[in-house]
Amino acid sequence: MKNNRIVIFLLMGILAFTGCKKSDTPIREDAWAQIEPVPAVIVKIDNSGNQAIDLTNLPGFLGKFNVSMYFAGAKTPPKVDIVVRKNGSNSNVKLFQANVTTFPSAITVTAAQIATLFGTPIVLGDTYDFGADVYTDGGSKYEAFPIGSIGAASGPVNQPGYSAFVRYGAICAYNPSVFQGTFRVVQDDWEELGVGETVTLTQVSANQFSMRWNAPSSNVVNPIPVVFTVNTGNLAIKVDPRAQMGDSYSWAPANYGRPYIAVTENVTQSFVEPCAQRVTFVGTYSVDLGTFSGAWKTVLVKI
Repeated sequence: MKNNRIVIFLLMGILAFTGCKKSDTPIREDAWAQIEPVPAVIVKIDNSGNQAIDLTNLPGFLGKFNVSMYFAGAKTPPKVDIVVRKNGSNSNVKLFQANVTTFPSAITVTAAQIATLFGTPIVLGDTYDFGADVYTDGGSKYEAFPIGSIGAASGPVNQPGYSAFVRYGAICAYNPSVFQGTFRVVQDDWEELGVGETVTLTQVSANQFSMRWNAPSSNVVNPIPVVFTVNTGNLAIKVDPRAQMGDSYSWAPANYGRPYIAVTENVTQSFVEPCAQRVTFVGTYSVDLGTFSGAWKTVLVKI
């Protein structure tokens, strides 16, 4: 990387080493004319912005990233164009911002801008990569995401602190405001909540909500809130240790005592879905006298 530059070799033939002298450089003098220096531009995320696109709060997304030179004091290109690639496809690249001439430059992006640029809504699992098409003094353009070849910024990709592009993925992050309000029961294998009935969820904290077994068909006497804790990393939920549901079951003998539920954290069985606004959990049930065998699934959807 002599003179703090990345060079792209555009050699049209095979370099022969016959006739080399000890004073020759590794690349023969007549080959240098075919080599065009391309400044190393870095595109790096600004952690003061959002790191992903939360589908539960699209208007709140504001991505921030910086475009600068990798080598301090290096000669800058006459300009770069900021482009964005969708879902890793080099055949689906759009121009986001043309003619960036100041380095470093701070760039911001919103979800509305992305959706408008590609003409389709952002959906779960989408990824959007922002990179720089680099122009040289000679008028050439080296694309960030060319079809059929490596990108302009691929040279120092494994060097410390280097970033050729930034990526924003569309996710459904946990949003506590989703999991409060009225939810319809679509399944309850324990049969304490009738399908089609409703229950109310209440936000307790940034990663907790509560629920009461107070639907019309419920046999829980004097139901009290049961608090569910959400693992915001994988959206699994739990009630651990067991939580009291109320004073008793109306169908149970008096000596059964108070009813309880426990939900083990298991992301494949008990979880929330922020985009679908749905809660699924598999509970085990017990009373003061003992534990009922088996585990039962409940599914709730917000209305």
